[in-house]
Amino acid sequence: MNAPTRRGARLARVAVMAALASLAMTICASSAQSAMSKCPLSESERYPHVTKPTYNLSLKVRGTSCATGKRVMKAFHACRSARGYRCTKKVLRSWSCTGKRTTSIPTEFDGSVTCTNGSRRVDSTYQQNTE
Repeated sequence: MNAPTRRGARLARVAVMAALASLAMTICASSAQSAMSKCPLSESERYPHVTKPTYNLSLKVRGTSCATGKRVMKAFHACRSARGYRCTKKVLRSWSCTGKRTTSIPTEFDGSVTCTNGSRRVDSTYQQNTE
């Protein structure tokens, strides 16, 4: 094998290695974006002062920060309270939310909400007293 052939083979190996490294980084980045991150809630965030007691049980985000997730959750509950427990408008100007009651008894219900803004997502669960 002469020198130019060895050099070409070496360059080809380096190019393949670089392509594989790039592919691995892309896969890792996309899987990290698709995973939901759990956000810790302080006591005041779990038990906010609203007209009817609402207890936030969990908050998860994907593609956004926990701080933004908390603002979205708070805006959703403000909208929901103002509109009779349903929020049909966008919150914080660009987040669309859909919620549902998951369990119910005469004095309370549990609910879940998913808010999206493009590929960003906020999931929250809460308990609402009805009395």
